[in-house]
Amino acid sequence: MKCPKCGSKGEVEVVGLFCLRPDDGCDSARLLLCPDCFGTGEVDDRVTEWKVAGAAMRAERLARGMTLRAEAARRGITASELSRMERGLVEPKGGVE
Repeated sequence: MKCPKCGSKGEVEVVGLFCLRPDDGCDSARLLLCPDCFGTGEVDDRVTEWKVAGAAMRAERLARGMTLRAEAARRGITASELSRMERGLVEPKGGVE
């Protein structure tokens, strides 16, 4: 299905995110690779389900007072993998525990 974040363009516009020098024009927009579809413009048809499941995982983790890194270590995965699951970018594995 079409990526809802970038509208199948593969890029997203970001304003003022990377200000390296005062004269860098921090208020100017820049196009970056879409973090949801990785520039393809397409996402898995199950992405809506993944976002709901990932949000439930995150809510449960926060209710237990666990940090992302601590929860990832407990599950035996990287914090990056867990973050992508919680944001619904990949299929959440293990579900709410």
